[in-house]
Amino acid sequence: ILVKDTDNGATVRNKGGVIWQDFGNGISAVIMPMDSLGALEQCPAIIRMEANEPPKLMNDTTAMIVGADNAWKADGLLPQAFTGKGVIAAAVDIGFDFTNPAFRNEDGTSRFVWFWDPLAPADGTDEMGVVYSSPESILETECSSDAEIQNHGTYVIGSMAGNGLDGLFVGMAPQADLAGVVLPLEEWEGIDDDFRNIYNANNPESVLPDECWIQLYHSDCTQFVEIYRLFKYADSVNKPCVINSSTGVTSFFDNDYSLLNALFSDLTGPGHIIVASA
Repeated sequence: ILVKDTDNGATVRNKGGVIWQDFGNGISAVIMPMDSLGALEQCPAIIRMEANEPPKLMNDTTAMIVGADNAWKADGLLPQAFTGKGVIAAAVDIGFDFTNPAFRNEDGTSRFVWFWDPLAPADGTDEMGVVYSSPESILETECSSDAEIQNHGTYVIGSMAGNGLDGLFVGMAPQADLAGVVLPLEEWEGIDDDFRNIYNANNPESVLPDECWIQLYHSDCTQFVEIYRLFKYADSVNKPCVINSSTGVTSFFDNDYSLLNALFSDLTGPGHIIVASA
């Protein structure tokens, strides 16, 4: 617990506690027996005590806590059951494991229908990285190129739309189709021959040399390109799409980011939903 006192920890020690760290100004991190907290609280030298519950994983109960399990049932209170069926649940994130059992259909095929990995070695198109446009190609590649050092995308997609394992850890929309894009956190370097050839053909005055690098970092610009292409894919298959962003960026409308705000307005609407994780 955090304790603020007036006697430099004397009362804490007298009640069986240990000063773990003295931060100064009378505030300390303290380890106390649970049955001594009540007595400690009554001591005049103790000005304040604060503690909170340790965090715990709740993916096996969250659906019930927020009432999503009720939305899965057409029980007369809703016009239909809402399970995510017919909707694409997508994430702009890092570290995706496509082999996770929560991302499989009953026959073992992948629920992922589209995925863009701009960090993967280019596949000969004029695209950065690789676009996987079928469940078979996504499952065959097994994971995104950053999955050895990241896993957050797996967790987010599982929370959004995983179908669980043995009835546990079911996400909010367990029958949705899945899609996603890797958001580069680290510098991405490289350029493929096709991209160089296209650029050089259009820019004869300033051709790119053979040894040329493009550096791609996480930014609002990168994220908007990825969001735009996710929605374009969803439109091509006539399905609504919900995209989660976990980038932790707080945007306000009192700044000068007029293009960013305009893009948010243009990209969102019926069938185009962007949500930010908390």
